[in-house]
Amino acid sequence: MSFYQNGVATGALTALGETWSGAFGVGLNENVCEAYVWLCLNWIPGDEIFIFGFSRGAFTARALSGLIFHLGIIDRGNLGEFHSIYDAYTKRAVKPNHDQTWKSKQKELQDGLGCRDLDIVKVKVVGVWDTVKSLGLPENERARLWNKAFGWDRKHAFHDAHTCENVENAFQALALDEKRAAFSPTLWSLPSSTAKTNLQQCWFPGAHTDVGGSYPDAQRFDSSDLSLLWMIRQCRPFLAFNNKRLEKELEPDDALLWWGAQPLHNSYTFQFYLNGQEIRRPGQYLKKQKKQDGHEVGPFNESVHASVRLRLLRAQMLESQKKDGGRVVETEMMGLREEGTDKLSDKYDCKAMAGFQLELIESNKSEKRYKWVKKMDGGENIELMEDQLGEDELKMLDEGVRKLLDGPVGDVKLGFPELHAAETGSKTPGMMNKFWGYLGYS
Repeated sequence: MSFYQNGVATGALTALGETWSGAFGVGLNENVCEAYVWLCLNWIPGDEIFIFGFSRGAFTARALSGLIFHLGIIDRGNLGEFHSIYDAYTKRAVKPNHDQTWKSKQKELQDGLGCRDLDIVKVKVVGVWDTVKSLGLPENERARLWNKAFGWDRKHAFHDAHTCENVENAFQALALDEKRAAFSPTLWSLPSSTAKTNLQQCWFPGAHTDVGGSYPDAQRFDSSDLSLLWMIRQCRPFLAFNNKRLEKELEPDDALLWWGAQPLHNSYTFQFYLNGQEIRRPGQYLKKQKKQDGHEVGPFNESVHASVRLRLLRAQMLESQKKDGGRVVETEMMGLREEGTDKLSDKYDCKAMAGFQLELIESNKSEKRYKWVKKMDGGENIELMEDQLGEDELKMLDEGVRKLLDGPVGDVKLGFPELHAAETGSKTPGMMNKFWGYLGYS
């Protein structure tokens, strides 16, 4: 059985309504509760639970898995008690004096409400694309002042979107080129290095919607198709997919621009100037979370998709073409059709990957393994493995793309330049931040 709901800030809303709804998380609690009640009405022991979502829907999916962890599955005959239980659950994190109320409600769940044993209610997979908190405000001091003044954050502070112990597999596709501060990514971390959850998080080229949903002008094998294939690969051990339909919808001969060559979009448009921009930091959120939470956390298990390397290889070939006086490189060598070359950029300027250099770490006749390395101050390095392509992805590769990906890298230096001094700050203040500054809140 399956259940689908529109995400936060979708549905029959005007553009202004969608912006307002998305910014303040309108509908998040309702969506979580609706999905949970559906589970209580339909779940029977032995059923496996799979939860998927994109953007704020991804946060909803993670909050739902957290609710299942804390409540289990309430017997359908006792759902009349759900609202009082949920009320205690929502207050447990933000009102310490309600801790005892929540503990008594938990005892009710186990003793008198027919709640299934928490150990039985496992979530097989939580698969998400670029999780964004439903509050939709940047994580900075001025935003915290807004939260404190208006109480916006308190409405959602109780949601548990961590990798809870009941989640067996957690998969997330992340966008490298999203710059909106209000769309700061919410990565998972394991609660400890010994946690049993299979956590995989992979970075893809593109903005938030490039990776998670695609734009109206999207073509075959853009980042959303690649992230879909990646998610399917993660879930294949647990779900059966319609391979014929998949191959039909992702037929390589239908593509104008081959695998991972489509233009990326700039999501930092005028309506988002209010909150400023923030460069994403792959491999650096672990240190940030340790600092914020004040305790040790387990690994994030981040990797970088092979399409990042492919974009750099193509850009490098086009740049050499210019330096050689316009000598034409065969389009097949770049995995392109002739008519698609004018749409291909000769540069992939990914500020999130600034300072990362590609290293070949293993090579044999059957495969090569790569990692991205960034040297930090103090001699510390950040290392992110390149994600290994699976059978579904390899089937979709044109011969030209294969040649690029499998070609020699030893004599080809690939990497991203360090940011200029003016760009080194990860956050650029927007109009709203400047407004607070003018009021003296610097």
